[in-house]
Amino acid sequence: MTVLEPELLPPEQRVLPKDHDPVLESLRMVPTMADRQRDLPGLRCEERVIGDSELIHYTGGRGEVVLSGQRFETQAGMVVLIRPWELHCINSSVDAPHDNYWVHFNVEPTPLADAVVRAVFPDGRRIVDIGVDKELCAAFEQLNTEIRNKQTGYIALATSLFTGIFLRIWRRINGTLYLPSMDRDEILLTEIEAYIRGRIGERLDADRLCRQFNLGRSRLFSLFRERRGISPAFWIRRERLRGAELLLKTGNLPLKDIAARVGFSDAFHLSRSFKEVYGASPRDWLAMLRY
Repeated sequence: MTVLEPELLPPEQRVLPKDHDPVLESLRMVPTMADRQRDLPGLRCEERVIGDSELIHYTGGRGEVVLSGQRFETQAGMVVLIRPWELHCINSSVDAPHDNYWVHFNVEPTPLADAVVRAVFPDGRRIVDIGVDKELCAAFEQLNTEIRNKQTGYIALATSLFTGIFLRIWRRINGTLYLPSMDRDEILLTEIEAYIRGRIGERLDADRLCRQFNLGRSRLFSLFRERRGISPAFWIRRERLRGAELLLKTGNLPLKDIAARVGFSDAFHLSRSFKEVYGASPRDWLAMLRY
């Protein structure tokens, strides 16, 4: 287990001591969309999924978040983390509309993503009250400005800003920054996943993965079933869709070009698969993200 004890400072002054742990130092939280949601009384968004993680920090009002069918009441000071591919919706009170900052993001290095979620929200917790911090709100505002303006180099700056935000929240929740160690099967599986992500536009199947990693088919399938709950083929399909989602949110490419980049034969097959998983066409789904 990788552990960093907090400095003897109040939470709002704690920073990551970068020279203490190279694993934690390598972490980057890469935002793909961000905004502030407020003054929308009685909002009822449609159920949806996204391939990224989503962090929501409430600074005012009341409402609820529904995660995989489970309802959580929300109010100022609360932080919610929505896991990739989790069915969810976000609702606001009529008499006290909520005010929140939300960010869609990915964790890099990608193999650490699951460990980060488990570390920040341990014991199955889905929502935590950290209080409202003016400095944290100011950082969210700056992040939103950078993503909205999209000036040259904005991704690197936005990543730096949100990584700082995330680490501040992490410390506020747990008091320490730690990552659980991975066993041999998890290390192997993350290597397979990294191989797939690096070749997502190519033809990929179980036989190719078995040859590459010198595995039998039963061993490969059991790894994915036991650790990810899905087959290798479905994991690959979902990763292609996640790549398409990222291109939809951050660029203006035609759908046929997006399809080619992430390994679909054409725009029609991408759209059909997208609707099966996300419940809407790429265009309609993108419009839904703005609430």
